[in-house]
Amino acid sequence: RIDLFPDLQDAYLDLIDYQEVRHDSAKVKALLNDMLLNNPYELKGYRKLESYVSYTRNYSFADSLFELMQVKYENWDEVLANIYWSKGNLAFYQKSSAEANNFWEISRNYMRRYLPEDHKLIRQVGDLSQKK
Repeated sequence: RIDLFPDLQDAYLDLIDYQEVRHDSAKVKALLNDMLLNNPYELKGYRKLESYVSYTRNYSFADSLFELMQVKYENWDEVLANIYWSKGNLAFYQKSSAEANNFWEISRNYMRRYLPEDHKLIRQVGDLSQKK
């Protein structure tokens, strides 16, 4: 049972890729849900969620998952920073630049609580808008 090993995010990502090839969206969503609810620290998981959601245009799935995560991890600045970074990226994919910038700034504010001001991760938030 993979859920007994939440630190093995790469195993989740491999299973998600496999289920995507099989076009089993119910299993993909269940795996994304389990992966991020059990290990909300690794950014690869958020990027996979963003990829899936932007491809399927199922933005409400991400919103629901983020709501659950925000309740479960309400006192974890790192998790909240990751959530808002991802929310910003998803807003950007939906062509909502103002909303994306707002979410990215919230993410940076959470990061400033646990990272030095000049940390490279803080500078990476919102890089999507620079690349496009």
